[in-house]
Amino acid sequence: MKNKIKIGIVGVVSTLVLSGCMESSPENVVENYISGLKNADFNQVSKTVSSDIKDEFSRNIIFSCGTNKKFKDKVIPLLNKENIDSKVLDRTSNGYQSFSSEIQNKTVSFCFKEIMTEVMEKQKDTKMKILNSEVSSSGNEATVKFEETNSQGKSKQHTVKLEKINKEWKIIDGVL
Repeated sequence: MKNKIKIGIVGVVSTLVLSGCMESSPENVVENYISGLKNADFNQVSKTVSSDIKDEFSRNIIFSCGTNKKFKDKVIPLLNKENIDSKVLDRTSNGYQSFSSEIQNKTVSFCFKEIMTEVMEKQKDTKMKILNSEVSSSGNEATVKFEETNSQGKSKQHTVKLEKINKEWKIIDGVL
C-alpha cells in the first residue's frame, strides 16, 4: 500500500514538473521568434506573434515580394510547382486578398524564405541574446529585452512586448 501511494505521489509530482516545463515563457517566445527569422521559417515566426502582427507582417511580405523583381522571379516557380496562380502576388483587390488562406500562407512562406535568406546572409555573423525580461503583476503582460550585435561588435538593444492571448505568450509589439 505504501509503495502504491509513493508511486502515485511520484506520478503526480512528475506530471506537474513536466507540465510546468512545457509552458512557454516570454523569453522562449522571443527566442523562437529570433530562431524563426534566422531560419527563414514564417510558420515558426507566425506562432510567436499576435494575429494582428501576423496579418500586417504577411501583407508587408507579399508587397515586398510582389514589387521586388528578384524575389518575385524566385517565388513564381515555387508557386507554379504548387499550382498557385502568380496573381497572388498582385497587390490589387484581385490579388492576394482574393485567394484562400491556405494559398496566402504558402505564398507568404515562400516569399518570407526568399527575403529572409538574403537578409540573414548579410547578417549571418549577427548575434542576438536575451538580456532580461519582466512579467507584469497581473501575469498577462511582459517585456523582453534582447541585444543584437553585428560582426563589427556594434550592439543595438530591442524591447519586445508580449501578452498572454488564450493562455499563450504572443508578441504584440517591437518585432524587427
